[in-house]
Amino acid sequence: MNQDWLAWLGIKIPDLVAGMFGGVVKALVFHREKPAETVFSGVVGGLTANYLGEGIAEKICYGRGAVCFAVGIAAMVICQVILERVRAFRDNKSGGGHV
Repeated sequence: MNQDWLAWLGIKIPDLVAGMFGGVVKALVFHREKPAETVFSGVVGGLTANYLGEGIAEKICYGRGAVCFAVGIAAMVICQVILERVRAFRDNKSGGGHV
């Protein structure tokens, strides 16, 4: 199979899969009952691990697979925190009301 287009997109299959499984584990641990939430968590975990895992692994001198798995677990939490901060900032700018 020609994987040139994956390399062009910056996708590293092992990192993507490790992060995806981390995201799925996170969804299962936090008892997400809707299948869509589990799939979404896996996608976010996989993509986040794909693009951040290698750099983090190099910085902390730890194995890429383990780091990508951990990034996958943490990805949804990180995304939730970012979204909450953005919403709080937006609400503060608009006078505190919800839009």
